Amino acid sequence: MYLSLILMTVKAVLVLTAAVCGFSALVRKEDAAWVRKAPLWLFLSMYLIGTFGHTYWVAYAALLLALPIAAKNRADAAALYCILVVSMPLLSQQLIFGSFYLIAGSKYLFCALGLGIAYLMNRGRDTVLHRARFAFPALLLVVLELSQARDPSVTATIRQCLPPLLTILLPYFVLSRSLNNAEDVRRFLLAFALSGFAMAAVATVEARLHWLIYKNLEGLLNIHTSINGYSKMRAGMLRAPASFPESTTLATFLVLAFMAVVALRDSFASRIKWYVALFVLLLGLVSANSRGAFISLGVGLVAWDLYCRRYGSLAVKLVGAGGAYLFALLAAQFSPYMAALVGHDAGTADTSDYRMQLLRRGMEEIHKHPYLGQNLKTALDNLQDLKQGEGIVDLVNGYIGYGLTLGYAGIIGLFLVFVSLCLAMLVIRGKVRRNPQLLEPAACVFAIASLSLLNSFFTGFGGVISTSFYQICALGAALWAMRGQVPAAQGASGGASPTPLSGLAAMIAADRDRARAGATAQA
Repeated sequence: MYLSLILMTVKAVLVLTAAVCGFSALVRKEDAAWVRKAPLWLFLSMYLIGTFGHTYWVAYAALLLALPIAAKNRADAAALYCILVVSMPLLSQQLIFGSFYLIAGSKYLFCALGLGIAYLMNRGRDTVLHRARFAFPALLLVVLELSQARDPSVTATIRQCLPPLLTILLPYFVLSRSLNNAEDVRRFLLAFALSGFAMAAVATVEARLHWLIYKNLEGLLNIHTSINGYSKMRAGMLRAPASFPESTTLATFLVLAFMAVVALRDSFASRIKWYVALFVLLLGLVSANSRGAFISLGVGLVAWDLYCRRYGSLAVKLVGAGGAYLFALLAAQFSPYMAALVGHDAGTADTSDYRMQLLRRGMEEIHKHPYLGQNLKTALDNLQDLKQGEGIVDLVNGYIGYGLTLGYAGIIGLFLVFVSLCLAMLVIRGKVRRNPQLLEPAACVFAIASLSLLNSFFTGFGGVISTSFYQICALGAALWAMRGQVPAAQGASGGASPTPLSGLAAMIAADRDRARAGATAQA
């Protein structure tokens, strides 16, 4: 048995190494050198610790210490955080001291604490923008999460309030203040894209071999899960989850990573290699097999072109998407998988019926408590007629989920999270258009907020499953603070100036340059 474990570990290490090194072969040389150092080390070391750690406490300690050890500065810690949070499975476990239940532990909790430590350790090493961040979406998300922590017991309420504060607010605060120039933003998006690329490669292997690479780690770390990952099948094909709780969450993450790759076109060594990265992410989406993710991706690409005002590209994509859908409809006549993908199988009808029932019953419960809602446990008890075969009431509608605990204010609140982030990016579009280094990251944030607005109608939202969206919120806040930056000037050696100026400082610098030029001409 031990020999079998070693062989499986070697295979998994080879898959991860191939994924990370494959990504490094696609990007520019300076980025490739970074990818093959700390990111590769994080992926491999975390997997080996998960395999041979024997207890979740060892894994938690590794997640806590990884960023303080590996990060060279705050921006580096922010980028590596994107990789660390996908390098382990969920690791959800109640942390108990003696007979006293402290808090619900997870990889996200200890990654966030490690990020905070790395931020404090690197104080004074980075130039920090002393400008206000647009924090409304993140603060509203925290309010929505705290509303679901209500409980008749005061101690239970306090215990449930801590995870949202530590896994949402703390990372948001640190990430948004660790990105202070265009290069920080680009490296952050590069790490996000690398995480998606690696998980897409893992998902592709899982779906083809029916071998859950990351799910096995939870059993090795003595964490017991109620749902068997091998039960997630569609049209005879395993729906791969990679390191995420389930396949739908993975698919949503891959859509966000796809948009990050779209924004990083200039970071790849060639256009062909950029297309290869996009293709691998599409393979991951196919392996996760989530219809909603493909719809969300289409919405995101449309929003991207609208933000960048690339109307010709938008027309080509719409024609291409229509052709791909017609091809899928024809292929559905011969392939059970394609039939499931386009929604022409019996399972799709069951899923659609359940979503309609959840919408109807959820609105009935919300109408009973329209202003203050009710605690989540009571709401789920009232929806027991919707219990699935897995023995749970699956809240596959983010708006209904928050509406149950905050009434109609919860529905409006979640809607405002996405709309406010979209509006913030629209407000700064005129300024970031003068800086191409910031325009495409802003378009990425706008596209992700737009697709999330729709995606939350047919999948759950909130909690640790939406950590990737919280990271994008932090990126949006950083872009808001950088909206006045001018492009980094190229010096005589070809290097970029380390601190781009903005606003009044930029005007003063321009006047000085003109004065120097005039003095030189007179001399």
